[in-house]
Amino acid sequence: MKKLFLFILIPFFSFAQVIIDQSIKESGPYKVGDIITIEYRLNPGNLDLNYFWLRYVYHNNAIEMIPNSTEFFQGASTQVAYYHWNNYNFRSNPNIGVGELLKQYQSGGWSYSNDTNWNVAQLTIQRTDASISGLIASQKYKIKDFTNFDDMHKLSFADATTRNNTQVSSIGSTVLWLDLNNVSRLVSSAKFKVAFPAGYDITKHTIQIMETNEQGVVDWTTNPQPVAVGPLDSAGEFLTDKVKKNNVLKRICFICVSCVLQICFRRYDT
Repeated sequence: MKKLFLFILIPFFSFAQVIIDQSIKESGPYKVGDIITIEYRLNPGNLDLNYFWLRYVYHNNAIEMIPNSTEFFQGASTQVAYYHWNNYNFRSNPNIGVGELLKQYQSGGWSYSNDTNWNVAQLTIQRTDASISGLIASQKYKIKDFTNFDDMHKLSFADATTRNNTQVSSIGSTVLWLDLNNVSRLVSSAKFKVAFPAGYDITKHTIQIMETNEQGVVDWTTNPQPVAVGPLDSAGEFLTDKVKKNNVLKRICFICVSCVLQICFRRYDT
């Protein structure tokens, strides 16, 4: 049965002066381990915007941001910035509509709480030659092995000014939340994990899964090819469906490239 990818469009623009939307670039269907690209598009209406920033949160058990994947698309006459804070979640002002992104920011009634399931990020752009408009930025995310992808990526609040330094009156969105529905999970998948100290960037490492001989070692003289190769995510994990039950691959080595780590073991499942 085919698995479908859906993202829910929820109208919250309420005749706002400025509209910021998010969307998925790639078409489905999707499975765990796929890379998706989230794009951010700005409609300034009839305003000449020269400054805009947006803050949002995403569920770090559902999707993993690919390091250094943020791209900006407003030309050379811009100053841009990207900020990121791990393990926080946004709490909106309950007295203001969640889709009123500028009023949420101006209200001061919002807050952030410690939450290891969520990360916070911000995009900032200033343009001198023309109005900020259209595709402003994109980021890549890996779909993780998770069970609930509802509201996995949510816009929190935003701010913008025009070229004569006038504050806009309202910012809204027609796509405030992104969902992933019916994501295909890997069948007979195997998860490998590397322990690492707090604060260390484990994502700069990749791992190789190699088959071994009867003695439990890799015979490098035969120029063997990896069974699987991939990057470690921020949890130090790598998920693959290349190591399955009921196949001939019984002895494997888990090699963390540039970690100076090699672990070999035998599979006893059938």
